[in-house]
Amino acid sequence: MYPRPLTGLAAAVIATTPSLLAVAGNPSTQSQTPDNILIGSEADVPFRTDRPMVASENRLAFSRVGLKSDRGPVDAGGAELSALDDDAKSTVSMPADGSQSLEIRFIGQPRWINIIEIEGTLNDVRIEMLNTDGRWMSWGDSSDDSDGLLVRSGEAGRYMGLRLTPAGLSNTSLVTIAEARGRFEQTDTDSESRTEGDGKSYFYEWVENYSSSPLSNTSEDATWLGSNLPSDWDISGYGNSMAWEEDFKRTEYGGTNNSFADEHDLVFFSGHGSLTDGEYYSDDTRCITFSNSSHDDSAMTAGDAWDSWGDDDMEWLGMSACQTMKQDNRWAASMNGVHLVMGWQTNMYDVDDFGKQFAKRMVDSGWFDSAYPVKSSWFHAAEQTHGHVDRTAEIIGENTTMGSDYLWGEGSVNSDPTDDSTYTRWSYGTRGRDGQLGHQAQDPINGALEFRGEAATVRVSREVLDAVNNNGRPHYTTWVTSLVPVNAESTGALSNNLCERLGLMCQVDIGPSGDDLEMIAVTGDQEVRVWRADGAVDVIDRSIYLDDNRIEAPQLLSEGQAREKAEQVLDAIGIPMEDRVFAYEDLYWMDVDVQKAIDGADEGDYQSIPLRNRVIFRRQIDGMPTWGPGAEATVEFGHEGALAKATVQAWTPLQDGQDVQLLNIESLLDQMSRRGNQLLINNVRQPMDQIQVDHIEIGYWVETRGDRQEQLVPCYGLSCTVADGDSEPTGMLLVINAAVPAPKIEIQIENEAQGCFNPDEPVCFVANVETYNGEYEIQWIDQTTGFHVSMYDHFMCYTFPENTARSTNIRTMEVRIKDDLGNVRSTTASVCVGVTGDLDGDQAVGVNDLLVVLDNWNEQGSPYTGGDVDGDGFSGIDDLLLILSAWTP
Repeated sequence: MYPRPLTGLAAAVIATTPSLLAVAGNPSTQSQTPDNILIGSEADVPFRTDRPMVASENRLAFSRVGLKSDRGPVDAGGAELSALDDDAKSTVSMPADGSQSLEIRFIGQPRWINIIEIEGTLNDVRIEMLNTDGRWMSWGDSSDDSDGLLVRSGEAGRYMGLRLTPAGLSNTSLVTIAEARGRFEQTDTDSESRTEGDGKSYFYEWVENYSSSPLSNTSEDATWLGSNLPSDWDISGYGNSMAWEEDFKRTEYGGTNNSFADEHDLVFFSGHGSLTDGEYYSDDTRCITFSNSSHDDSAMTAGDAWDSWGDDDMEWLGMSACQTMKQDNRWAASMNGVHLVMGWQTNMYDVDDFGKQFAKRMVDSGWFDSAYPVKSSWFHAAEQTHGHVDRTAEIIGENTTMGSDYLWGEGSVNSDPTDDSTYTRWSYGTRGRDGQLGHQAQDPINGALEFRGEAATVRVSREVLDAVNNNGRPHYTTWVTSLVPVNAESTGALSNNLCERLGLMCQVDIGPSGDDLEMIAVTGDQEVRVWRADGAVDVIDRSIYLDDNRIEAPQLLSEGQAREKAEQVLDAIGIPMEDRVFAYEDLYWMDVDVQKAIDGADEGDYQSIPLRNRVIFRRQIDGMPTWGPGAEATVEFGHEGALAKATVQAWTPLQDGQDVQLLNIESLLDQMSRRGNQLLINNVRQPMDQIQVDHIEIGYWVETRGDRQEQLVPCYGLSCTVADGDSEPTGMLLVINAAVPAPKIEIQIENEAQGCFNPDEPVCFVANVETYNGEYEIQWIDQTTGFHVSMYDHFMCYTFPENTARSTNIRTMEVRIKDDLGNVRSTTASVCVGVTGDLDGDQAVGVNDLLVVLDNWNEQGSPYTGGDVDGDGFSGIDDLLLILSAWTP
């Protein structure tokens, strides 16, 4: 079956009440290079543009500029703009006695600044900064002046503008300012002992080719995070069999942590989380898992890193893997200078854009965008890719202060903390803090029907099957989402609603993010963000939302008060949401002085502080439930009910599509036993070979923050109890498309040989693809290099590069397909390129390779790892014979 190219998806947004504030006629609507505006002129109105703005290295550029005195504005005939025109020959004059000031107010977002430079004839200058709360403050604590140039350094902060007032003695009655510039500079003290550079280094590892429960999206998860970081970041990492457990392990335990993970500032792992037998902790312990067991093994536990993370350079480590934080006090004991360790309390989905959303939130992409702290960005990515109902992210820090860290270059970074016996953690939870949401693991079903396949054993009772088969509805409707543009006009209308009804977002500037993915309205700490593809909306007051690292407990609303006020906020946004239903209410928590798991210590008597109320609503379509991140609305309140954040995901208007009959549920369960995660819409990053279906509903899966989801089709929502081997069962919602078959993809190696291909020999692959209508996009990716090899071809021959960053013979090819409903599936094939039988990478076959086979005898793993020579994933007699036949004299 050959693929047919599909057209690109169009952008969409929710319509709002048409109402515009005044739009200044200025060149920015025609050009991407912004101009400055004279305060008090006809152009001095709320700024609007639909085009991304090119940000300048000068953080004072793109501003409103004017002269002020104690008696009011001073008209200098436009000369005021000379201070920001990047032309030292033009100047603005002011009295030397300090009776007038040059005032600069930034258009768009407040900006991080810690250095001001002024060219001109001033002998001295008094600087005041405009805080985001509207207060002016004196600024500057050091100077480094030279002839004609004043340089002032001061407290790094996020400011809305500044005033420059002449000071000091002068021989003239007037002084001039030719140019004013602002910068934000940082020094990572760790970088003095590093080889990686200036404190901006990202290191990642990901794994997809697990022998059991392989994953599809971890490579994109990790690498897309890197591609969304600023261009001055050093980026490096490894995937699949080149990702090694020892890269995270303490040196004294046989690891190379100080040469890899701890040699970088931001570190990210994407793959499976699991349980294993610990060494430092003798009982079962949480771990992240690798497919390569030769370096040093395949399970990286908290005990393997005990008291070692951060003693070199690492500031932040993220684990995009299931249930890693279930034993957070053990991971806390691995801290020795690291600022934050981030992960998941629950299972997480195998999504491709978690890392991308994480990075995008941390990075300032232009004049209208503004970076968020690392901690809040992790929670944001979890929210946008998973929703809330039964998925919980969690973060731990050495102390509360670490929660305010920004990424290097994006905002302030705390000094490395002192390692001690306690830590702080942040997460969402019920009013009882330990209460659990979502489906919980159930006891085994007696007399269950079983579907046994190579991927899993699926069990379900006859009663559950009968309930879904006899629901009385012969057919179900697909829904088509509406297409409405997102622009400055619609964003202004939404802001007007908030101004008129809540007193927020009045007189805002509006423009797109630098990547043109969001429209952003901003005034001080208040902002509205609208995703241009599907209209998802965030309303945020940063002064409340980011005030979550203090010990003082806020006065929060009661449960009833929070729900009532949340309803009012959603109504004020102005998006039609008559089909919303209340889901639940929980709290955002901070636990302080939790005991690390040192010398057998438990968590101890820590202080648990509720920081914010959160009220969650879900969309109900035609009386049926929805799942996924795109059908939620959430509202969060801080101290005394102050609005911190309101989010309305892809709540687009719907039109009737077509009526469809559902696929037979028993047939789908049988396919799930054989195909595993290939059948699921929401595959999870937890190995599972046992699936018990406890309950089945019919509803819709809704995405957000990507391309517009053009159609919503009926799905089966399976509330399950899942486990892997003898591991502890957990509750999990698994979702399967109920209207059309899930895409099916298999990859074959046409010229496969037993052993290895020669380095210069092409390897030919065939993708066997099935989609419900025969249409799909296809892409081939060399996972060893990340190179995108081919598009729109089901057959492909490729010569793998001979040299890799690590001495390994394994090369992996991935094929990804997307059907015209947006469902993405992928699979991989690994081959050996090099000398058959060379397991230690020395380009020869000898005793060491023989010992590798014997050390891994009868063990099963990923192809060509351990002692597997022939690629069947098993080390045994066939591999031994290949070693002997290829023996180097």
